[in-house]
Amino acid sequence: MPQRIGSVRVMEKKSDKYRSPLEQRPKFVKAIGMISIENSSLEVLLAELLAALLGIHGEFGILIYFTPKAAIPRLDMIANVIEPSLPSRPELAARVRNIVKRSKAAIGKRHDVMHSLWTLADHPAEGVQQIFFPSWNGGEVKLSTLDRLVADYRLLIEEVGPLIDAVQKARAFG
Repeated sequence: MPQRIGSVRVMEKKSDKYRSPLEQRPKFVKAIGMISIENSSLEVLLAELLAALLGIHGEFGILIYFTPKAAIPRLDMIANVIEPSLPSRPELAARVRNIVKRSKAAIGKRHDVMHSLWTLADHPAEGVQQIFFPSWNGGEVKLSTLDRLVADYRLLIEEVGPLIDAVQKARAFG
């Protein structure tokens, strides 16, 4: 129930019982947040890559790409149109396939990060643990593991931009 301090009503502090203990590890919180942010950036570029492969405007690629709610079927759409879109450019098709494969790996890891329970590790004092459901498996996660995933996303993002241009040139679009 609110109490008054002068003319201001102040809510009593609620219990922290259900608050994530990960708040005590801000570097981990930042890394997990950056994984989500970089994933979004990558997926917009992948949507534009789909548009380039189909020879359509990027906005339509975004509409099509984001129609499935799951990320892996989105990537499968790209994989399904590579060969018919680039029949005479096997080296370019191989680059796109490589991006799709690496994106699936990064997005799979992101899924594990986002859909896990995070808690503090018993040792070391700065560690955290990740628990997967429904198995309850998991274990300690190092900050460097999360930072590597952020770096993997950023590398993919840097590679997809020029790849979109190459696909557009190959398809004489854009």
